[in-house]
Amino acid sequence: MNYYPVFINLNTSKCLIIGAGKVGARKLKKLIDSEPKEILVLDTATPTLQIQKLCNKPFISFEQRTFHTSDLKDITIVFAATNDTNLNISIAKACSKKHILCNIVDNKD
Repeated sequence: MNYYPVFINLNTSKCLIIGAGKVGARKLKKLIDSEPKEILVLDTATPTLQIQKLCNKPFISFEQRTFHTSDLKDITIVFAATNDTNLNISIAKACSKKHILCNIVDNKD
C-alpha cells in the first residue's frame, strides 16, 4: 500500500486521542504544537504526571473512561494509541464509517 503525506491545518478542529501511555503522550505533544481547537484524551488508567502536565491547557481535556462511538461527534482526526490491537481496529472501523481521519499507532494498514 502506498501512502500520500498530507499537512492539515487543525486550528478549527476537534481531535481525539484514545490511549494516554507513552505513544499517546508523544502524539499529544505533537498535536499540541498544531494548535487545534480542542483535544480530548481518553484512557481507562489514571493519567500519569506527564499526561497531567500536557493536559494543563484550556483546549485539552482528559477523561478517565473507555471510548464510545459517540465520542466521534464533530471530530476531525483520531489517534488510537491503546495497547489493545482489537480496540484500535474497532476504532478505525468506526472512524471509517464516519469518514474521520484515523491514525492507528500499531498498524499502518
